[in-house]
Parts: sequence; C-alpha cells; structure tokens
Amino acid sequence: MISVIICTYNRPNEIRRAIESILANAYSDYELLIVDQSNTDETREIVEKYIYKDSHIKYLYSSRSKSRALNLGVKKAEGEIIAFTDDDCAVSEDWLDKIVSTFDSLKTDSIVVFGSVKAAKHDIRKGFIPDNKIREVELKGPLSIKKVSFGIVGMNMIVKKTFFEKVGYFDEVLGPGAELKAAEEYDITYRALKKEFKILFVPGIKVEHYGFKSWEEATALFEGYVIGTIGTFCKHIRCMDFNAFLLLLVSVFTDLVEYTKSVVDRGLTVFSLLYILPCMYVIYFFSFLMGILKSMNFAVDKKNMVYRTKT
Repeated sequence: MISVIICTYNRPNEIRRAIESILANAYSDYELLIVDQSNTDETREIVEKYIYKDSHIKYLYSSRSKSRALNLGVKKAEGEIIAFTDDDCAVSEDWLDKIVSTFDSLKTDSIVVFGSVKAAKHDIRKGFIPDNKIREVELKGPLSIKKVSFGIVGMNMIVKKTFFEKVGYFDEVLGPGAELKAAEEYDITYRALKKEFKILFVPGIKVEHYGFKSWEEATALFEGYVIGTIGTFCKHIRCMDFNAFLLLLVSVFTDLVEYTKSVVDRGLTVFSLLYILPCMYVIYFFSFLMGILKSMNFAVDKKNMVYRTKT
C-alpha cells in the first residue's frame, strides 16, 4: 500500500484540488492522510466531507510546523511506500501507478525518489511558481547533493517507510512554520546520502504546482530558503561533517549564480537590474548571517543529526 501525505495550512480551496487529483488515480491500494495545521475549521470540514464519501482518506491535526506535521503523518502511515505532495499541487492521473512501477523496478530500499514538478500556467510578469527541471539521474555520496539542490522539493518525494527507521524523521526546527524557515526535505535527503542511500530522479512521476508567488513575495521566500539551507549546513558542521563545510562554501557561489540568472532571465532593463541585483545580494548575505545565528540558538542531537527542539 502507498501512504500519501499532504500537509496543509489555511488553504481550504487548494486542498480540494489536491485531493481530487489523488482520487482521479486508477490505482486503488492507497491511503491519503491530510495533516491539517490550520487555525480555522474550514479545511477540516472540507476533508470530512471527502471522508464520508471515500474511505481512503484520513484526517489528522498537528500544531504549526510543516516538519512536525510530516512526522505525524509518517508515524500514522500504514503503507510500505510513503509519497509526499503539497496542498497547492495536483498529481498526474498515473502518479500512483508510476510510483509503484518505479519501486518495483528497484533492487534496493535504500533510495529516495523525486519526481518532476511543473509550474501551472501563470503570468511571469506578475510572479512565478516554484518548480524543478530534472532529468533522470541517480546520485550517491553527500557531496552529490549540490548537483541537484534545486531539484530537491518535498512536493514530489517518495520513500519506503523503512527510510525513517534508518535515517530518522524530519528535523522539526527546519521548514515552514519553524524557526529555520525551509530546507526540511533538503536536510533529510542529505542525511540519507550520509547513510549511503541513493537519490533517484524520475521525470515520469509528475506533479503540477499551483503555488503562485508575486515578485513582491519572492523576497520572503528567498530569505526563508537561504536561512533554512544555511541552518542545515551549520547543523552538520557542528556534527563535525567536513563535507557540509565544503557545501556551505560552494552554496554561496552557486546560489548567487542561480538567483542572478533567474533575475536576468526576466528580461528587465539594465537600470532595473542595477537596482535589483545589489538588493538581492544584500538580502542573501543578511539571510546567510541569520541562518548562522538562528542555528546557534538550538542544541544539536549529533547522533541523530537533528536540532533539539525547545520545550
């Protein structure tokens, strides 16, 4: 059986589309766990209507922090395979079939699979939708993560349930709603590589992402990504991981190249570029320092390679 986990926070309209896309799959041996963190009852009421009609669906409630919600879903999951997507996504009609055929073809359970994420149609003059552009590739070894860092997105991530016995759970200090605002999937993937897991990218496992962000919202997203990623590296450096130190240095260069390219590709005037690019670099280095400082606010469980949460 496949356990599909969707965490949601105050997105009652979007969660309908996500649920409907799962239900549209012909493959039937699955359960769908909706882990709600909302501060209103609207999402719960919507999900309960689906539960009344379809026994595949289960509702869970978690306090705020996406990583905490993900961990609750994993602990309650009954499937051998666990697949993650987001509340602002829609999976393809063959998503579950593709997942099963992929894992049936693998000769090992020590693997993390990422599928492709396509941005839904939107006006690029007004904003953007995060996606990943991946090719079929297999990675191993901690340093390999930097080759595909922008392809590691939790909205289309699949593992065996035994993964969590070997690697541990999501770090609850990382991710949306937590102190270090992103990179929960990046961190757990890096930890998997350190445990000699392989990473496999399979473009045929498809998800469409509808999470539109205006260009004004990009700054907060950018800050969160940098804080979370730097916080991840700092944690592993504190675990005496020299590879993490190398990756931290490489990230400063590669991240700035990627973000500079994304701004230049917008086709802005030279005057606009001369204003926007320096601002972006200032935000990056400010967020870089914030990631380090926030990291130092938390003790590290060096055995399990996660931050210790404050009680």
